[in-house]
Amino acid sequence: MRFMVIERFRDGDPDPVGERFRNRGRMMPDGVAYVTSWIDPVGMRCFQLVDAPNRGLVDEWIAHWDDIVDFDVVEVVEPAAFWAGRSHAAAANRANAPMLVQTARRIRASGDFRWIGLYRVTTTHVHLLAFDGPGPPSYPTFALGKGLSTRAVRERRTVVSGDTANDPSYLEAFATTAAEIIVPVFGADGAVVGTIDVESDRPGAFTAGVARSLEAAASELPAAILAAPIPEPLREVHLRDATAADADAVARIYAPSVEASADSFEEIAPDAVEMRRRIASTVPAYPWCVAEVDGAVAGYAYACAHRTRAAYRTSVDVSVYVDPSAQRRRIARLLYGAVFRELAERGYHRAFAGIVTSNEASVAFHRSAGFTEVGVYHQVGYKLGRWHDVSWWERDVAGFSGMPASRDGC
Repeated sequence: MRFMVIERFRDGDPDPVGERFRNRGRMMPDGVAYVTSWIDPVGMRCFQLVDAPNRGLVDEWIAHWDDIVDFDVVEVVEPAAFWAGRSHAAAANRANAPMLVQTARRIRASGDFRWIGLYRVTTTHVHLLAFDGPGPPSYPTFALGKGLSTRAVRERRTVVSGDTANDPSYLEAFATTAAEIIVPVFGADGAVVGTIDVESDRPGAFTAGVARSLEAAASELPAAILAAPIPEPLREVHLRDATAADADAVARIYAPSVEASADSFEEIAPDAVEMRRRIASTVPAYPWCVAEVDGAVAGYAYACAHRTRAAYRTSVDVSVYVDPSAQRRRIARLLYGAVFRELAERGYHRAFAGIVTSNEASVAFHRSAGFTEVGVYHQVGYKLGRWHDVSWWERDVAGFSGMPASRDGC
């Protein structure tokens, strides 16, 4: 049985709950299994989904907390009912890419899932069509023959890895993944036309019940997957040093991070004149590279001084920005490869990146690129009506993976 446990912090104060959790954990009795949870910071409530054979065990768990928390407990339907309820919508929409994105979001919201991707399978490759979670994976397109997906396609069955750290067939998408499940999607002729790839940061997250629910979802997806266009690979990405002529494109790519999010703490997007000045002031000492696709700038990356005092001279801060239309195609990794190669040649030692914690895609990318989190500056910036935390990440300049095959100056 599955239960929704609604917790209201006594006197609206979550601190005693946090302190007890840090010291003693969830204190769940045998038979009660944690599924997922989320917090309503406005209503000062916490929602937890748990599995248990009966309500009595849930009440036994609650007894460890009822001196500081008020509880409501509601029995919820099994996940299969969720998929049955949306089958008519899936049939009616007849599949397009936006529908797949919505489906990915619904699947992720239905369980303890860190990330979910919907893929098209061709005779030679597996192509990412839609995803929900902290950023695109390291391999949006990969050849059959790699990863758990190949096993699911060739064996025509759901494949589960409960411990990816010790599974040599796992093709790493995110450094934090601890468990993965691949569910094949079958076309009308019985061929595997796609897969559902779900990842969790909790080992052993994928039970038989989860697999059945995902298989029910997969049965509704073949038309959508076959109708969605396969993303065209970027066949030619040209990397070069930035020049003054790139200022307009750089300003255009950067502007959404300023105007529509807290990814940048600037509040007024710099124009081309200002970007021209920044490029000119950076390139004498640090690399600034752009990526061109079909002759148009699709992204850029650069390094700058980490601090101004002399002893910091071999440390740098790095940043990368990619046009939304060119994302999920490893351009950011190629740009960082160019920048890090140039930094290594110039004798720089350590690179740092500051990332607003709400930017999960950037956090996932930097983690996959070998950065390690150092710490968090809490409430260090105020923008768009609220406070923001910034996490700081570091890595050695030497040994960066994903170096470009060719480069022109950068």
